[in-house]
Amino acid sequence: MTRNMRQRLKTAENQSRILIRFHWNHYMERTRLYDKVKATDGGDTWEPYGEPSWTKKDILEIAKRHYFENGMSLNGIRENDCDLTVYVGEGMEKRELTDQEGTTLGEMPRMGNGVFVKLSLYSKEKQSSKKTAITIIGITFVVGSMALFGLRGLSRVHRM
Repeated sequence: MTRNMRQRLKTAENQSRILIRFHWNHYMERTRLYDKVKATDGGDTWEPYGEPSWTKKDILEIAKRHYFENGMSLNGIRENDCDLTVYVGEGMEKRELTDQEGTTLGEMPRMGNGVFVKLSLYSKEKQSSKKTAITIIGITFVVGSMALFGLRGLSRVHRM
């Protein structure tokens, strides 16, 4: 079977399905910006086909299964320690996908001359998951990461 024949067969199988171009951005505390997660860390651009009836819940589940296999990404980020958000579109037209809209994949705007729907998974570690134990003169305190700013040189700091 030639490459052209395989491509036509694949297109015919997925005619009722929609091509999704998906990528993942994670919030980096150090830079205070969202960075695209590299393929070596498990964040490659991913192009699955989806059903037109899929809602935000379905899309989020499929993204979690892909990027957080067994609850953890390749770069060590745990799914349960993150707030996950899905955006649709790109550039100035990018908007958060919400449950209230009731938008299905079939109703979302298409990119690339109507060929695919562009979706982005954004993750940011929950503040409650960032606890740190500080020991000062034999007393241990558990605090959030922001309280450490002035204390790093004065005490032993342990990530929990």
